[in-house]
Amino acid sequence: MSEKPENRTGSAESQRDARAFNPRYLQHLGKELYLFDSVFNGITYIHVRELSRENKRPTTNGITLTLQRCNELYSILPDVVIHVDQLRRNEPTFYRRHIGGNWFVVMEMGYDTVNIRKFWLPDNETSIRATRKGVSLTFNQFEELKNGLRILDTFVPELNRVVPCYLSGKHVRDFCKECSPNNTSVA
Repeated sequence: MSEKPENRTGSAESQRDARAFNPRYLQHLGKELYLFDSVFNGITYIHVRELSRENKRPTTNGITLTLQRCNELYSILPDVVIHVDQLRRNEPTFYRRHIGGNWFVVMEMGYDTVNIRKFWLPDNETSIRATRKGVSLTFNQFEELKNGLRILDTFVPELNRVVPCYLSGKHVRDFCKECSPNNTSVA
């Protein structure tokens, strides 16, 4: 009886295993949510994402940030902390801050979460709307995220080399897709 020849390309499962999940930084934020980095096609990204319970691999639940958006998120942490404190004291507050593209950090009275969410502008409308793409962090998860972002550049040194788009010449000449994703003028 002859044996079946070995599949040289391997199964989809073994090919997935070959692309091992190997972040330089991995921090548990609470429940199955983690802060970590990845490299895809030579570009580094920062994730706030759930990992599966079974194999501790990234799921589709979460967000992926460019290094520029991660730096912008880091830069607004003091403002976010102020609004989290207001929400904890049950004080009225509304906070929405753009971090790049159509991504915003949003907090609102009545919701004890920090949302990092993608928005979109419907055709023939002037107000953006939230999409389902994003992550809602409890205040404890936000504290863990804040602590992780403070040391992330130690493990992901590329964060220190990111130049904000508003310092580039293209930003001044054209509509910047990072600052004005809906083709509105740059202020």
